[in-house]
Amino acid sequence: MAVSGSVREATLSLLESPPHRVARERAPALLAAIEWLQEGAEPREMTERAALAVVSLTTAAFAMVYFEGSGLEPQLFALGALDETAAEACSAMLRGVISSGAGSPYLLLAQGATLIAPFGDDMVRGGILARKSFGAFDDADGRMLAQFARQVGSAATTLCLRERVRGMKQVGAAALDAVNEPSQVAVEGRMKRASQPPSRLSPTQKMFGLDDLVGESAALRQVRELALVATRSDSSLLIEGETGVGKEVLAQAIHSGGPRHRGPFIAVHCAAIPRDLLESELFGYDRGAFTGADPHGHAGKFELARGGTLLLDDVADLPLEMQAKLLRVLQERSVTRLGGSRSRLVDVRVVATSNVPLRRAMEAGRFRADLFYRLSVLSIPVPPLRERREDLRPLAEHFLRKYSPLHGRRIQTVCGEALRAIESYPWPGNVRELEHWMESEVHFASPSAVSLDRLARLPTSAGQPAAPPAVRSLREVERELCAAAIAASGGDVTRAARDLGISRGRLYRKLRLYGLEPR
Repeated sequence: MAVSGSVREATLSLLESPPHRVARERAPALLAAIEWLQEGAEPREMTERAALAVVSLTTAAFAMVYFEGSGLEPQLFALGALDETAAEACSAMLRGVISSGAGSPYLLLAQGATLIAPFGDDMVRGGILARKSFGAFDDADGRMLAQFARQVGSAATTLCLRERVRGMKQVGAAALDAVNEPSQVAVEGRMKRASQPPSRLSPTQKMFGLDDLVGESAALRQVRELALVATRSDSSLLIEGETGVGKEVLAQAIHSGGPRHRGPFIAVHCAAIPRDLLESELFGYDRGAFTGADPHGHAGKFELARGGTLLLDDVADLPLEMQAKLLRVLQERSVTRLGGSRSRLVDVRVVATSNVPLRRAMEAGRFRADLFYRLSVLSIPVPPLRERREDLRPLAEHFLRKYSPLHGRRIQTVCGEALRAIESYPWPGNVRELEHWMESEVHFASPSAVSLDRLARLPTSAGQPAAPPAVRSLREVERELCAAAIAASGGDVTRAARDLGISRGRLYRKLRLYGLEPR
């Protein structure tokens, strides 16, 4: 965005009037720098442009620009020849001046070799640091840098407002989508919009509550009582139960009933993320951390869940080395991004789930004991459906009432043969299997039926999984491969070596080792 003619003249008048007097010959350069600064469309680009402009305007050997604002990631850019230790010292000095709320428009430090100009308003605060290797800055430099700092502050405020408007538009678009596109899909026992990722639920989305825990059994009443205790606490929580019992539903209910209900609820399926990506997914990464990384860096799930709840689903599947890093984050309440050096405070409640007893995994050496104790400050075991048969009928009727309107049916209850079949089946997939089965039955029911009297098909167990193949020694397998290659080649060692992808000499050594030398 270029500076208009009238604004240019007004700015020139301002720069030449006390107490903002800037030398006449410097004013055009300052105006050009302001124009160039305002062309930066993104926070990172604007910060880099500001640092380059400072070096050009002040002939400084080193320049640093920092600002933080509402809705924006903190931005820091340094330019110039300075070793890492000195750069860290300059960063600490600049942040200290910003935090102190210095009233002066600029500060001359280190006998004038360092010049700092802070800026700030209700939305942003930051500052500019310039440093000379030789010579010193004077008051004219200070006044000019203070004027430029104000422009940087104004540009940063504009970016904050732009981000706020962008966020409001996204919320509005999501609200319109919810009104205009009521179609939803069932994902792991709950209804979600098909267009939104299953790993994150924003505060505006419908969350499960404790009233959504359907059932009448004593076991479920105990789960509700423990969940009520958990909603009043901010301590770490461990939820254990077989696959399909509704652990994430319970985690959402505790989040929505607790003091963090206005914050985000972010779920991470630990078993689904490749080992090499786990650290960057959980803790984020800075730019240049690895090949293909986002040039602006990326916030991890801990940062995204700030002020809310982070669900670590299937936490028992975390590698041991990642367990150690997770323990450190939970103890220090801060994360350091991959490839970064600055720790970031995180205000997150961690809820972990496991489909195997975590204590048993700890005793087997697959899970760290210190992390187990840290996660299980509060613990809720969720019993499988076969141990709470009283819940079968209310759950089945709940799912029938849920899916019937979606498919043009009116079924409200289950009785007769259908009820007996449901109660006689063990439901190894637990609530998730029952839900999907009831949705299937809705499709085959009569449009006029109000009760499910007979199942269209009887549920049957998928059977026992096939036994894994017997483990054999590598030596035995290698001997068989060599023998098979020699047989297939008719005793031609060169051809057999080519088929095995090894050298002829190496195959000869293996044939001698296994007593397979051709005669």
